[in-house]
Amino acid sequence: MAVRDRVGRRLLHAVAVALVTPALIALAGCADDSATPPPAGTVSSSAPGDSAASPIPSATATDPEAQPSPPRNDLSKVPTQHVIKASGVTVNASYTPRVPVEDWTASVNKPLALSLTTVNGRAGQKIYLTRVTMTITARDDSGPLDSPRPLVDTANISPGFIVTFPYTYGQDFVIPALDEGATSVTLDFTYEFLLQVGKDSKDYYKQTAIDSLTVPITS
Repeated sequence: MAVRDRVGRRLLHAVAVALVTPALIALAGCADDSATPPPAGTVSSSAPGDSAASPIPSATATDPEAQPSPPRNDLSKVPTQHVIKASGVTVNASYTPRVPVEDWTASVNKPLALSLTTVNGRAGQKIYLTRVTMTITARDDSGPLDSPRPLVDTANISPGFIVTFPYTYGQDFVIPALDEGATSVTLDFTYEFLLQVGKDSKDYYKQTAIDSLTVPITS
């Protein structure tokens, strides 16, 4: 009888242990699930002035294209030589400032030497220069200013000055004082020619060639 009682008590203890263990496991699982998750839609952010705020932009590199370009100077080479092509005639013009362009100020006279000769495709055809016109346009940063009248040299012989190579026309043109605010001057040349219709012909036809120079004015 005593043995049966002891066996019964052991069985009851085993059953109790078996019943208690799942309960503990269930409680442990409930303890893990009881942690409160952050509210849905919550996003962490840095407070104003926090080190995580927008980074300080780095210094912008200097754009080379933003640098001011030097003023245009078509007389930077001495002499300045241009080849001007027109129908039936090729003009070789040479320009030489008598005063260095670095000394071209608005208030002084600015002499410019012109030398010119021509070639053509017809053997024996002569070319004559009848008129040279230099139009002077002073400018500042905003545009054209009041400018002197054009300078004109008209041939005083008929049919004109012969300029068929190797013959050469030469003349000095003096650009007078300009508006005190001028920062540059543009010189537009118009050359008017008479070309023989044929060798030894007394008939001529007219042809015009144009050229231009821009020179800075020193303040």
